[in-house]
Formats: sequence, structure tokens, C-alpha cells
Amino acid sequence: RIVNWESPLWGDGSVNKLKEPRLSTTLDAAKTVIPMNFNVALLANNHTYDCKKSGFKATCGFLDENNIKYLGAGFGQKSARAPLVVEVNNTTVGMLNYVSEETHPNLPEGTDVSLNNFCLERAKTEIKALKKTVDYVFVFLHWGEHERMRLPNTQQRDIARSLCRSGATLIAGSHVHCLQGHEQYGDSHIFYSMGNFIFSPIL
Repeated sequence: RIVNWESPLWGDGSVNKLKEPRLSTTLDAAKTVIPMNFNVALLANNHTYDCKKSGFKATCGFLDENNIKYLGAGFGQKSARAPLVVEVNNTTVGMLNYVSEETHPNLPEGTDVSLNNFCLERAKTEIKALKKTVDYVFVFLHWGEHERMRLPNTQQRDIARSLCRSGATLIAGSHVHCLQGHEQYGDSHIFYSMGNFIFSPIL
């Protein structure tokens, strides 16, 4: 069970003044999701740094304490770009999570918190490498220039298909706050936007 975790926990009160609007949540509110039994949280989104370093640390600490794995952000690029590999029903699934600059994460210069910013050529290389070690590759993209757009644009369709040709089994998007279409491309599946989603693939 995979969730796009887009409200960081409140930290020491500091906020990223380069971002507007900003999101945050309290520890008590975060605890209400524990019964949902999330397995994975996606952190490559445009609100991960809204409460700056202290909020990011609090978020990661909460996820660690509740055995929720996460990807897409970390302290340093190596951590942010690292794939997550899980085993489900004797099947290995490798996950990659990216955020597009068009969603305006607006991290200030000099912060040691990194997001896995989307770069098409790097993503294709990472998918190909991961595909060699797992049964399936899931790619999660936080993207879309305009919120509440009901259809992906031509560039997004080209990008998604290119990632499928590189070995992605499934692509799921978020950010635009609404559902967009599904496309089967060869043996792969593309969900251009799941809204701000909980995703439960059945293997």
C-alpha cells in the first residue's frame, strides 16, 4: 500500500518561505493514518521541504517508527535518488520516485535535504539498471504544470511511453489534484494522475 506523503510533520516552527502555499500536519493527525497500514511513502513532491529540515526529520522519524519505508527524498542526492526494492508474494518490485521542477518544490540553496528531481535521461538509465535486478519496476512521478487538468499533455505522454520502453512496468502520477486517464502501452500501464493517492497494486 503506497501513499503520496505530501504534508510534512511540523518541526521547530520554521517554514520554507520560498513556497506558497505550504502544507504541514501534526503528529496526532499523522497517527490517524497508522490503521491504514501503509507500506511505502513517496516523498518526491513539492511540499516535502515546506517545514524545512526539522519538519523533514520529523516526517522521516515518524515513518521509521511506524515501519513505513520511503523514497524520493533524503539527506543528500545519493539518498534521494536511491530506489526502494520490496518483495511481495515472492515477487520483487523496484520503485523509483521523482518530482518535476514544474511543480515548484523551491528548495533554497544550501539545504542538505535533497529531492529526486526528474531528469528524463537519468530516469531512463536508472530504470534500465533497476530492471536487471527485479521482476517489476514501478515509477512514481509528481508532475503536471497545471493543477486540475483532466488530461495529460503531449509531452507527458511521450515521457511516460519512453519510460515504459526503458523497462517501467507501471507509472503512476500525482500532483494535479484530480484523476487523469489510464493507458496500456505494450505490457506496461500508465496512470497519468491518481490524484493525491493511495495505491494498492495487486501482485
